This record gives sequence, structure tokens and C-alpha cells, in this order.
Amino acid sequence: MALDKSDAVYQKAMRYCSYQERTVKEVQEKLRGWGVEGQNEAPIIQALKEDRFLDEGRYIAAFIRGKFLGKKWGKEKLAAVLTSKGLDQVLVRQGLAMIEDADYIQSLRDVAERRSASLVEVTPTEAKRKLMNYLFQKGYEFDLVLQTVQEIIVP
Repeated sequence: MALDKSDAVYQKAMRYCSYQERTVKEVQEKLRGWGVEGQNEAPIIQALKEDRFLDEGRYIAAFIRGKFLGKKWGKEKLAAVLTSKGLDQVLVRQGLAMIEDADYIQSLRDVAERRSASLVEVTPTEAKRKLMNYLFQKGYEFDLVLQTVQEIIVP
């Protein structure tokens, strides 16, 4: 079935995707909200992909850049959120590989040092526990967290 690109729903979907990066799942949900169901949504999504309005690789790269640089999320949290959005595991791993190791370690250290500075009225053991929990919540890996906490908080 050929899609008429002057169709109102396609135009609306095109504007929806051009506003910011979207996943196929988000577009499908939006189309269903507009009353487009089943077989009618597939040609719209295909046309959006062909016209480069919908690109999950680009979405993943933008998401990782924003959350890593802005919110200082770790790789585990990034992977979990992207997976929950229904994105391909291979694309997620490729996106995470874009993060340079040195930048990642520096980000972890910055987050850990900023958080440890706020833990002034607790024992060193309590500070380690709180700092580790915070870094796990941010999505950093266990071995990196343990190493960083041991370097920052000396008992």
C-alpha cells in the first residue's frame, strides 16, 4: 500500500518527529492516539524512516549525550532506560560504546566528589554506604563505584 505523503496524518506525524528525536514505539503510541491502528500505521512509520524523520540510532545517540553529559547517568541506567523504550540491544550497545572511557571515569569521579562533599556529618562507613548507593542509583557499575569510593573516602 503506497502512502500519500500529503496525507494529514503523515504530515502530523512528520511534525511530531521533527520536533525532537522519537522512537518507533512513541510514534506508534501517538498514531494510535490519533485513531490510526494496525496495518495503517506501518506505511506511515516506514515513510518516516525513509524520509529520515525517524531514526532510532540517532535517537539513542541524542539520548545518551543528553543524559550522560547533563544528568551524569551511568551506562547501566542508560541501557536500562533505552531497553525499556523498546530499542534494539545492538543499537544501545553501539550508542554506549560512543562514551569515551576517560570521560566516563571523570564523570563518575565528579559525581562522587560532589556527593561526598555533602556527607559531612556522618561516619566514614556511613558515608561510603550512602555514596555507593547514590552512584548505583545513577547507574554506574559496581567495580568502578567500589574503586572510586575507596579512593575518595579513606577510613
